[in-house]
Amino acid sequence: MIESLITVAAIVVLFVALPALVLYIVYRRRLAVRNGWIGVPRATRERQLLAPDWTFVERHLNRSVPQALRELYANRPLLTATNLTCGDTPINTFEPLTEDSLLDTAAELGFDILPIATTVFGDPIYLRPGADNGETVYVTHHDGGDTAVFAESVAQLVAGLRPVR
Repeated sequence: MIESLITVAAIVVLFVALPALVLYIVYRRRLAVRNGWIGVPRATRERQLLAPDWTFVERHLNRSVPQALRELYANRPLLTATNLTCGDTPINTFEPLTEDSLLDTAAELGFDILPIATTVFGDPIYLRPGADNGETVYVTHHDGGDTAVFAESVAQLVAGLRPVR
């Protein structure tokens, strides 16, 4: 009886847990390479983060930049903080708002985005471009590709940010 349980556990580890771990590591590495997290010195990344290209952002969004987004990116301590959450979602990092740092998401998500932040799971938190899309902040989950409203506005996102305890 015990031998059969050990066999089943070994099979689960070999054919379920181990492949899932490998896929997760590969996904995170691909995300890191695509976002430039690997090989970019922290000081360089921080400089990019603290110098948003508002002309590009406005052109990409096809509307005015939300004031709360401008205020967020002017708040260096908040923007460079680690271990933040918004609601129950841990925030990994905020994203630079420059043309060079923008990901081409149309093929993967089916639409363009303006990434604001990334969860610890690698899920993008973003605004959708378009004159009619307003300030709603979305998240698309990597494990199912489902998209959900993350916050009703950038101001609500910022108001919900808390340090992890």
